[in-house]
Amino acid sequence: MKRIVSRSLVLAFCLILALPAVAGAAFKTVRTEQLNGTYILGEQRHMGFPSDFFEFSNGSFTAGSRRDGITQGTYSITGDRVEFVHSDGKMYAFQLSLNPNAIRLRDGNASFIFVRASGEQTAAIAARVEGARRLKELGFIAVASTSMNWSDAKAFCRQQGGRLPRINNSDSWDGSGEMNIDGFGASGVPWPSGFPSDGYWTDTECANFPGFSKLVYVHGVFASVSSRQGSAGHVVCIP
Repeated sequence: MKRIVSRSLVLAFCLILALPAVAGAAFKTVRTEQLNGTYILGEQRHMGFPSDFFEFSNGSFTAGSRRDGITQGTYSITGDRVEFVHSDGKMYAFQLSLNPNAIRLRDGNASFIFVRASGEQTAAIAARVEGARRLKELGFIAVASTSMNWSDAKAFCRQQGGRLPRINNSDSWDGSGEMNIDGFGASGVPWPSGFPSDGYWTDTECANFPGFSKLVYVHGVFASVSSRQGSAGHVVCIP
């Protein structure tokens, strides 16, 4: 009788030891397509996450943040880890867990939860992605979400790895002759479809008016007006 009990205890102990391996194997069954969909940043702990949304599609992703704009790349899952490879070559790896409505990414003590986006949220994100694509077509790499003065606009573009557009590729301009603006084109041509019609800073100062800079302005076509550097203007950045 004692021998039978001992064998049962040994068998139970072996099964307990095997559980972690079985759980680990379960993670390996997660497929890349299981992440397909759009998720927005929900709960976060300890620190901010560089993206506020993810779109997953069969091994490719699009991510976005208010600070860094839209980025793209690929992802792969190995065990309980997901690795993101951005188009600029940057790589990030996190511990991954998921359920039908959310994913959790862990990096050390930091934990981030992305919840599946609603139809309305998905549509808003799609509009952001399309807007970023349009900006890229026009030669821009970033657009600020708020207006700012000229000095802050220059600093913002430096943070994005770029600069403000310039008129005639010059740091100063006296207002004479032809006017071509990086990303916008020549004066008098139609404003591009889908691009917000407003005033945007350039990095070109007024040669005859110190303290003033050129601000791209629009009344259906490209034009340019002078604006005090301390006033507010919208900001787009080029490489």
